[in-house]
Amino acid sequence: MKIAFQDLKTVLKHTSELKISNECNEHENTRTRTRTRRERDERESFIEILKSVKCIHVKTIKLDNFSFNNAITILQYCNTKVLENIEFWITHINNQFENIAHLDQWKCAKKCSLLGDKLESRLIDHLFHFQWFQIQLDDFPTYIAIKIRDDLMRRSTFQGCRINCDKSKSNPIEIAKVFKPDYAGGNEFLIEYSIDNANFVIKCNFLTRFIFWFLVQKL
Repeated sequence: MKIAFQDLKTVLKHTSELKISNECNEHENTRTRTRTRRERDERESFIEILKSVKCIHVKTIKLDNFSFNNAITILQYCNTKVLENIEFWITHINNQFENIAHLDQWKCAKKCSLLGDKLESRLIDHLFHFQWFQIQLDDFPTYIAIKIRDDLMRRSTFQGCRINCDKSKSNPIEIAKVFKPDYAGGNEFLIEYSIDNANFVIKCNFLTRFIFWFLVQKL
């Protein structure tokens, strides 16, 4: 394992993408104390490697099944001038979300995919600086669609977003009317919308019977 970590230290200096998957759920008890201790030690060893490298020059960082605290710790070692894309599949994000939103790495990145847990809708403003983002929301009230229309879609750098949500926590028809007041269709729709000389396509489709995705794409 020590050799593997040393190899990783070398790789970190030459790779443009870093993807780390944590096989053990950090929020659940593992089968044995030995395994728990070993995996904790491995995470700590990895953090120590980051400290020794001091700065990771990657364009993309992907973290799968990490606690939010560890995700924040790892993200802080990414070079803000190089990092462009953040992809996290993590849980327990809402209580500490503003901690990551204050990081320069978060502020300077261009794209973000944040899955694994449902983000509280009140926090969506912290993603409006991204050119593209993908999230799961705990609910999708109409005022979020209004924010997207009146703020996000007016930003020259914005290219698009995808939002997944539980149908029971939203009203797709009312969302459609935000962009087309005379809309008289069903829960699934495709609307073309123009604002400030920019053209967009807005879609809503169901992933499952209960989950829908909402997409805004700049043309």
